[in-house]
Amino acid sequence: MKFENINIELLKKYDRPGPRYTSYPPAPAFSKDFGPDDYKNAIVENNLQKFNC
Repeated sequence: MKFENINIELLKKYDRPGPRYTSYPPAPAFSKDFGPDDYKNAIVENNLQKFNC
């Protein structure tokens, strides 16, 4: 792999920490007790609330 066309100034400009993606809920809040049926029920409940059914 050749790196002849790399813009060194551009690399220097962005060579710093940036924002991180954060999941919601935060990863530590996940639980193995929340299974596929719970997921489906949460979606259904959310949709009912969203559309006032």
